[in-house]
Amino acid sequence: MDDRLVCARCGSQLRAGTYKGIPVHHCAACEGVLVRLRHNVPLLEQLAQDLAPDVDVNTPIAAHDGPTGVATCPVCRRAMERFGYMGTQTVFFDRCGQCEVVFIDGDEIRTAAAVYARTQRRSDDRKTFLGHAAAMPETPDEHITLAHARMRARLDLPSRCPECAAPVAAAETELHHDGTATCRYCSSRLGGP
Repeated sequence: MDDRLVCARCGSQLRAGTYKGIPVHHCAACEGVLVRLRHNVPLLEQLAQDLAPDVDVNTPIAAHDGPTGVATCPVCRRAMERFGYMGTQTVFFDRCGQCEVVFIDGDEIRTAAAVYARTQRRSDDRKTFLGHAAAMPETPDEHITLAHARMRARLDLPSRCPECAAPVAAAETELHHDGTATCRYCSSRLGGP
């Protein structure tokens, strides 16, 4: 990306840098971050590692209203698409599909990392549960979990989302009744008929 980019939200100069080896462009004025779509999940993984010990999987995460107005892509200067991160209405990102970049507002990046950390913790808890499930009697919840595992196996899903590089695991995949699957992070189709 160009080093002369301006912020999608406030128009200030973006500074190129890295966060734990991940290339980012940061706005010092509004704390927003511009990142390539393929680096979005790795960035949130790194941020979530710092938050993981403080995240309670049972405490709801407060939704951000976010700024109003349309963000302008710093690369092509076109309007960006706003979407709910991981299909939630908790935190929103602005994405330019043409340039494959995501802009995360400064007040939303910590919330997005907390959502990611909570999802990872829940996924780890499910894996632990499923590891012990063989010794437990079958319950309706266990039956649904096993049905989803069978459906995932039939879909032959990739290990990572081709659009945003998110890991494709049970907690990161939306399975639909029509036999399709989509990424929870970017809503890209992962497989199905």
